[in-house]
Amino acid sequence: MVHYWPFTKLPLGALLEDCVFRELILKAALDGLDILLAQNAQPRRCKLKVLDLQLHTGTNFWNEWAGVPSTDSVMPAEEPEDTPRRIQMEKGPHSRSGGKHQPLTTVEVLTDVWFEEATSDVLLTFLIERVKQKKALPTLCCRKVAFLGPLPQLHILGDILKMVQLDCVQELEIHGKWDLHSLNWFAPYLAQMGHLQTLFLSGVILACKDFGKDCNVEQLLAQFTSQLLNLHQLQHLFLDSACLPRGCLIRLLTRLPSPLLTLSLTDCVLLDEDLTYLSLCPCTSRLRTLVLCGLSRPSSSYAFLPGLLEIVSTTLMHLNLAGCGIQDPDLRALQNALGRCSQLVTLMLCGNSVSWDVLQQLLQHTNPHCKFLELPVPLHCYLGPQGMLH
Repeated sequence: MVHYWPFTKLPLGALLEDCVFRELILKAALDGLDILLAQNAQPRRCKLKVLDLQLHTGTNFWNEWAGVPSTDSVMPAEEPEDTPRRIQMEKGPHSRSGGKHQPLTTVEVLTDVWFEEATSDVLLTFLIERVKQKKALPTLCCRKVAFLGPLPQLHILGDILKMVQLDCVQELEIHGKWDLHSLNWFAPYLAQMGHLQTLFLSGVILACKDFGKDCNVEQLLAQFTSQLLNLHQLQHLFLDSACLPRGCLIRLLTRLPSPLLTLSLTDCVLLDEDLTYLSLCPCTSRLRTLVLCGLSRPSSSYAFLPGLLEIVSTTLMHLNLAGCGIQDPDLRALQNALGRCSQLVTLMLCGNSVSWDVLQQLLQHTNPHCKFLELPVPLHCYLGPQGMLH
């Protein structure tokens, strides 16, 4: 089917979304792509330019891949702002002309890519095997790229990333204990993701204890954060279970060229001086979502938070302070600032030790338009030294 497909696009992912034998059919399609890549030029009967493996490709893909004009929303992968590299390729030296066969460099695969050390993913297995056999790779157009766990072999990973249209990537996830050396290896690829909107870092290690005495951690950190200057479209930053040394958060936020809509810090070890900078940083001045969950800190002062809430009082919609060690004095200090958050619709405070009286005061100051409150069980509801709930 791939070898003789009569249309420019094959939306295989949407067709297989509820298919029981999805992996088998996907493998067959990749075998067909393997045949095309092995030839010098595509057959005249094959017009395939895009093999779309995305699961959610819109509601009108039947007309879209057949080339029928539609007034409905276009497929996500076809939005002009998402595919600058593809437009350049079609107009570049590899575009079709006259009666010549279509060059294989215009065949693209639209898909999200998940890199894992041990994987059963059919597409990734296909790509890795082609790299090992020194075969040509298709061009990959990805909205999302994710790294789960330790890095696979770097030379294989690098060859695959070279075929990814990096300026089409909108979401990047890195999970696992990546240190500064790994991050700096990846930094040149990150710098090319000019349309990146969401960056999720989980478990990364930026602390000094994991490096030798001769390692210049400050230099490595500066080298990595300098690449963030190219992320002009970044709107959502998530740091989860990250090991951040003193001043590291400040370095990261200082390098961001545009204001964030979402800042999420969960299960991180942070100093008060790092958190204090949140209210001074330009990139946090227009936050819509602020998540500070499970923070571990030497002290328990939240003196920085009222000032930050004042700054984002006209934009903040979602505030999550679950499990942060907030107590009565902290919550009292936040009441006035929370009352000025005119757009607040979600407030989450579960997992904090707060009394019933202070919770009542908080409810009196909360924006009446707030639609969702998740509050902790008041302290007087717990009985005995083991804190059994009444």
